[in-house]
Amino acid sequence: MSFSNTGERTLLDHIFKGTLMAQPTAITIGLSTADPLDTGGALAEPSGGSYARQTANSWNAAATNGAGQGEVTNNGDITFPEATGNWGTITHVAIFLDTVFWFRIALTTAKAITTGDVLKIASGTLKPQLD
Repeated sequence: MSFSNTGERTLLDHIFKGTLMAQPTAITIGLSTADPLDTGGALAEPSGGSYARQTANSWNAAATNGAGQGEVTNNGDITFPEATGNWGTITHVAIFLDTVFWFRIALTTAKAITTGDVLKIASGTLKPQLD
């Protein structure tokens, strides 16, 4: 998992400069067939085939000790619509706060999505983290 450059700057300014960071109104999850990089410039979201980013506004609190410190997990499944076309091979998940790219997470195993497939990220398995 990696913060985007925008996420890094915003969080550092919030902590060290007192520049208040607004609470996002929506957290959305996107898919990418390439590593978006810290800039988000290489984000390669599927187009067409019923693809759409999914809202994920419910997250579990970060652990305070032991395994999982510094990470949050999705509280509930994140299910993308059934693909009505080929989305390509998904390699990364991108997390957006409102419409701004903040995080990228590489999938452990890339997943080819073709017509009829439904991609579901199970509850508790998407883990944005700081470490």
